[in-house]
Amino acid sequence: MVFLTVSTITFVAVFNLLVDKVTQNQLEPLIKQISIQSKNISIDDITEQTEALSWLDAVPYIKQAVVFGKNAETLFYYKKPNQEVTHKYANQWRQTFTKTNHYSDSEVLHTLQPIGGAHENVESIYLEVDKRLLQKPFHPIWLGGYAGLVIFF
Repeated sequence: MVFLTVSTITFVAVFNLLVDKVTQNQLEPLIKQISIQSKNISIDDITEQTEALSWLDAVPYIKQAVVFGKNAETLFYYKKPNQEVTHKYANQWRQTFTKTNHYSDSEVLHTLQPIGGAHENVESIYLEVDKRLLQKPFHPIWLGGYAGLVIFF
């Protein structure tokens, strides 16, 4: 019984570390692309701002993305259709981040990435991610690993 308990705890801990690492690896290219695009967008052009991140429609697990300026103002944002989130909510999260730039609750992963250097106007990029959709490919691995532990026991 002790062996099964220790094995289960170890399996869960290692699995969660791997999922977190893969999650970061999936979000980094998106943040980089948003950063590159935000450099080329005119802050004064409303049409360009609303269409700037429309390509995120193709990324199913992104609920919203917000680009913040140097003075903590919202430069432009993206919100998935039919989502009940607003960019004002993102600004509240922005104020709660400290040394870590990821916060996760049961259903949503919040990530805030500071942008340095070449961007005159952009300070940071915030992403709100649906964890259920992002981690969906890992569910069969999770079930298989746990079933293997039970069978081994």
